[in-house]
Amino acid sequence: MFRNVMTSALRATAALALAVGLSTTAMAETAEGYWQGVQKSGTLRCGAAVAPPYVMRDPASGEYSGFFADLCREFAEVLQVKPEFVDTTWDNIVAGLQAGKWDVSLALNRTPARAMAVQFSVPAMEYQISLAYNKDNPKIPASAASVADIDKADVTLAVMSGTAQDKAISAAVKTATMLRLPTYS
Repeated sequence: MFRNVMTSALRATAALALAVGLSTTAMAETAEGYWQGVQKSGTLRCGAAVAPPYVMRDPASGEYSGFFADLCREFAEVLQVKPEFVDTTWDNIVAGLQAGKWDVSLALNRTPARAMAVQFSVPAMEYQISLAYNKDNPKIPASAASVADIDKADVTLAVMSGTAQDKAISAAVKTATMLRLPTYS
């Protein structure tokens, strides 16, 4: 679905400018040399941590889908190599990139700490972090309009460990309990 929308934009933009993240090792090499190495290997390895709807993995087939999975395939097509998805988690996606376990990381949000460790492209898309809650929950006022409205001692917020959402909400929450989940399932 996103593939057709992205194809013309990707073909018009150099693959170099579209990298989602490069390790500091790759930064030390010339970017051109880095991509030539990917072409020589014949495979673009994309580190993929599940982040619906951006990166999804079908448990039955193991196939990846979503905006950033399509973007990995498009990068590979531009480079004329085969895309390969490498399973990872949000807690180790930067370390795996630094260790050379994959060539780019998918759906990785720029944070100051991450920017000190890896190189980022311009964002492929912009999005906002939202909170979902049961509208009938008596602990949350019907007029809730900010994190402060739900940041209460008797409220527990669930978030995927190590994600940008985890970092953003953890910085804003002072009183509520944070429940960090290892996977989306």
